[in-house]
Amino acid sequence: MMGINQIIAQIVGVILTILCIILPHFKKKSTLMFWNIVANLLWALQFFLVGGAIAGGLTGLVATARSITFYHYSTKDKRAPFWVMILFVALQLIFVAITWNGWLCIFMITSACNAYGQWQKDLKILRIMLIIATLSNGFYCLLTGAYAGVVNEWLQTVSCFIALWRFRKVKNIT
Repeated sequence: MMGINQIIAQIVGVILTILCIILPHFKKKSTLMFWNIVANLLWALQFFLVGGAIAGGLTGLVATARSITFYHYSTKDKRAPFWVMILFVALQLIFVAITWNGWLCIFMITSACNAYGQWQKDLKILRIMLIIATLSNGFYCLLTGAYAGVVNEWLQTVSCFIALWRFRKVKNIT
C-alpha cells in the first residue's frame, strides 16, 4: 500500500506528465525554457517524495538551476558560455556520484545530455537530447517506484519525436 508521500508523488507526476507532453512543442526557446524550470522543480519534488530516489531529486534541482541559467541567456537571444554548460554537466555527474546508492543511479547520468541540449540555440538538438534523457529517466522512474514518472518520461519521448517531425522545416525562434 502506498503512503501519503507516494500518493502525492504520483499526483505531482500526473501534472508533470501533462506539462512534459506540451513542453517540446513550444516554438520559442525562452518559453520552452521557462516551463522547463517548472517541470524540473516538479521532477525533483516527485523523487524526494518517493524516498530513496535522492539522485533523481538532486539532479532535478541541478536541472532547475541549469534551466534558470539557460533561460536567462535565451531571453537575451544569447548562448551561455561553454564553461557554463560544462559546469552543469559536471554538477550533475558529481551529484549522481555523491548520492550513488546502486546501479539504478547510472540512468541519471544521461540527464547531463540536457545541459548540452539547452546550451544549444537549435531546438532540434535540444529535443534530441531530451529524447536520450527521457528514455533513460523513464527506466529510473520504473525501477524506483515513481510510476507516474515512467508514463511522463516515455510520453515526453514520444512528444519529442512528434515535435521533431512537426518542426522539421521550421527555423528556430529564440
